Amino acid sequence: MFKGICRETHNGNMVTKILKIPKFFTCIRNFSSENVLVEVNNKTNTAILRLSRPPVNGLNLEVLNEFESLLSQLEQQKVNGVIITSNKEGILTGGIDIAELQTIDQRRLKKYWTTFRDTFLKLYNTPLLTVAVINGHSPAGGCLFSTACDYRVMTRNYNIGGNETQLGLVAPIWFMDRVADLIGHRQAELAFTQGKLFSTDEAHKLGLIDEIVENTAEGLSKAQIIINSFANVPKKAREISKRFTRQQFLDKMIRDTDDDIRHFVNHIGSNETQKIIEQYMQKLKSKRF
Repeated sequence: MFKGICRETHNGNMVTKILKIPKFFTCIRNFSSENVLVEVNNKTNTAILRLSRPPVNGLNLEVLNEFESLLSQLEQQKVNGVIITSNKEGILTGGIDIAELQTIDQRRLKKYWTTFRDTFLKLYNTPLLTVAVINGHSPAGGCLFSTACDYRVMTRNYNIGGNETQLGLVAPIWFMDRVADLIGHRQAELAFTQGKLFSTDEAHKLGLIDEIVENTAEGLSKAQIIINSFANVPKKAREISKRFTRQQFLDKMIRDTDDDIRHFVNHIGSNETQKIIEQYMQKLKSKRF
């Protein structure tokens, strides 16, 4: 079990306790690194997972491992649903932490990509109801992980999509497949060959997101309404139906595991791609000063 922080009010005073995750709890804060914050509402038994790794919630190995572990914990706790969002307005996640790719060490690249895939599969295949509240830009991996959820709401004035091509990189084929499931093959083909980022309105019209909200608070409220709408649906029937509708994608992704990892390692580890990554990292550094 993870240790967490629970804040409760007693006689008008705020009391902070260090505790292990119990069966039902009001609020839990993530362990040590605080890359992922967790709250579970006693009344609704709904969990909120907030990505919290400044500056852009980059998905490094640590974040991926924490996310997957926490989701497993919430499955064991049998929460009614999970809302995934960002602790910082303006960015859901910048996606893959590019620093993780700045290496030609094949073992390191294989470890990272295996973990990335496993975390996505964990979210995509969880029996829990999942809703993404996209309260900021959601490029590349941010878009990918939101598509793993059962439902997506997004605040206005942000962009979402797979922009890897614009950076000289290639999105994984299973990302393309998943987006094609949502917006159709032709639109997905155009999007990925152009590295297209969609506005909130464009994403809604295409079906990449399900609803538009004005702010995070409205998004969280809408997400809870969506989770509540399943309250009278027999749980086991819903879980099996979800698994059946996603089985074809899962089977293909798992079947292609070796080819996908091999392509990733060869593509990212190539001299050409490493030069692109180095140039991108230099641009990031120049923006900080």
